[in-house]
Amino acid sequence: MLFPALIFHGSTMASSSFAPAVIGSLLVMATGMASLSAGIWFLLPKNGYAAEGVRIEGKKIPPNTTAEQYIRELAQQKMARTVALQIPNASDSPCSLEQLGVRPDIQTTMRRVMQVGRQGSLAYRIAESWRARRAEINVPLSFHVDADPLLQQVIEAKQKWDYPSTPARYDFHTQSALPHKNGKALDSYGALDRLYDSLRSEENAIDLPVPVAEVPPVVTANYLDHLDMSQRVGHFETRFATAGGQANRAQNIATAAARLDGIVMLPGQVISFNQLVGHRTMDNGFQKAWEIFKGEMVEGVGGGTCQVASTLHAAAYLGGLDIVERSPHSRPSGYIDIGLDATVVDGLVDLKLRNPFLFPVVLHSVVNQGQITFEILGEQRPVRVTFRGEVISTQRYKRKVQEASWLTEGRVLRKQRGIRGFTVRKVRLIRARDGQQREEVTRDFYPPTTEIFLVPPGTDPEKDLPPLPQEGGKAQDDTDRDSSERPKLEIENAPSARAPAPTPSHHVFIDR
Repeated sequence: MLFPALIFHGSTMASSSFAPAVIGSLLVMATGMASLSAGIWFLLPKNGYAAEGVRIEGKKIPPNTTAEQYIRELAQQKMARTVALQIPNASDSPCSLEQLGVRPDIQTTMRRVMQVGRQGSLAYRIAESWRARRAEINVPLSFHVDADPLLQQVIEAKQKWDYPSTPARYDFHTQSALPHKNGKALDSYGALDRLYDSLRSEENAIDLPVPVAEVPPVVTANYLDHLDMSQRVGHFETRFATAGGQANRAQNIATAAARLDGIVMLPGQVISFNQLVGHRTMDNGFQKAWEIFKGEMVEGVGGGTCQVASTLHAAAYLGGLDIVERSPHSRPSGYIDIGLDATVVDGLVDLKLRNPFLFPVVLHSVVNQGQITFEILGEQRPVRVTFRGEVISTQRYKRKVQEASWLTEGRVLRKQRGIRGFTVRKVRLIRARDGQQREEVTRDFYPPTTEIFLVPPGTDPEKDLPPLPQEGGKAQDDTDRDSSERPKLEIENAPSARAPAPTPSHHVFIDR
């Protein structure tokens, strides 16, 4: 609109003596602006074409080749490279980028190329087009990476290669800290970052070493130097036999308890009995001993560790710690009150505890002359706990009869005593120092323990064995029988058949 206006005003001055000179100057200016405008528009990219001089992966688009064709050609070259996945202490694992979840993103790369010189103000578009002509704009190839294939390979290797850190523990004998050890772990996401970086490489073969991370423990030796353990937060003790056939069981108790002694629980931290004690194997220091398995007494490696778990559970339960995971035994235990026990099975059933307090606590175990004691120590005793347990129902046990050809007529061996089942109502009342309190109500179920008899061939269980008890002590068989009609039997108890007597139907325990 500027140029027509100038022409119009020029015509009005035609009568002046200097009008021809002014008109000539204006015509020269208009011609220059038109030329400049044509030059500016020439810098901008043409419709359907990439900006002149733009680079893709640092290379100029060849003549007579579209941007999309060149992008596909470069992507094919990049994807043809082999990758050597390098895991420490293992042979390299060659694979392709495609096998590691990489695929070229042609559309995204193309969109970024075609945006050069086409976005922003006119001045910005012109400047960007000029930079492209000077080879100052490079568009890298875009790739889509699915992380799962690479992470899966590294995770499989981690199961064999990683080893955990060992936190510092407190040695109550020397009253000093046992040093911690850092762990090692393959860095899965570090390997993924290196894969991203390798996509920019110009090498025909890619070396992809998986980085190794050093994993420090949550508790270091320096931390223990300033730990306050002056107060007893929780405490419990149980007794066990040490002589004769119980020697191996006593040794297992001492071994498991020693692995828990001096363990520090930070605020909010959860500990696992199975993880701290380790696998119950001969190589790990455990012996064969009697234990309860599916309601029967059997000999297995690590028998006795359940008593350690039960004693620890009782100390933690009565000390106000959170019980994250715990299972009762399949029958009551003679060494601890019903409802306070905890069974553990290597790799299957665990005892897990959490420290709910704002300060760390330390486990202290002592095994001496047939007694195991657990203390939980900290800087204060924040709660008082009252525990009340009550048997609210019982269930009759069943009988299992097995023939044994080596038994003589009239001789019967009771392999296992029958024990009634119990349903227990448990109440834990936790009182804080500020007067607040909360009550936890839970139930434990102990299934009936089957009575097992070994009898000689030809024995009639209905006639030759004592009747099963009913509730109230009555015989399960209500028909009256003359006791004189029963044959005289010699009933023996197998050494492994000793079972704990049922606990009282009601008991109260106050942690003082």
